[in-house]
Amino acid sequence: MGDDIGSVPPGVLALEHRLGIQDVLNRYAYVVDAKAWDDLAGVFSDDATYDMSAVRLGVFDGLAAVRDQLASMRHPQAHFVLGVLVGEAGADGLVPVQSKYFVRLDDRTIMDGRYDDRLVLTGVGWRIRSRVIRRTGTPLPW
Repeated sequence: MGDDIGSVPPGVLALEHRLGIQDVLNRYAYVVDAKAWDDLAGVFSDDATYDMSAVRLGVFDGLAAVRDQLASMRHPQAHFVLGVLVGEAGADGLVPVQSKYFVRLDDRTIMDGRYDDRLVLTGVGWRIRSRVIRRTGTPLPW
C-alpha cells in the first residue's frame, strides 16, 4: 500500500525497528505539543486512519485529514507516551503497538488512555498507519 517498502519479515522485530517505532510514538507527543502540524508527516503514513471516536471526535482518513483535525483542536498542555508494547510484524507488514498516554490539562489534572496503533515501515521510516484512542480513566467532562 502506498509508500510501504515491505522489507520487514513477519515475526519478532529487530531492536533497531523496535526503537524506530518507539521514536515515532514519542515524536507524536512532541509534534502535537509544539503544534508543528507539518511535522505530522514524520509520524503518520499518507494513508493513515485516526479513530478519535472514544473522545467524541470521529474517524479521520488520510494524513491531510488527520493534520487538519489535530490542528483544529484545543489540546492539553502536554502529552506523554509510555508503556510501549510492540507486537510481531504481520504478513501484511503492519506491526501492532499498544501504548499508554497521559495528558496534562489546563487545570493541571491528568487524564490517561491507550493508543492502539498499527505501524508500517515506509521509504522514510516507520509511520503510524492506523491509530485508535481508547479511554481508560474517568470519562471526560465534555
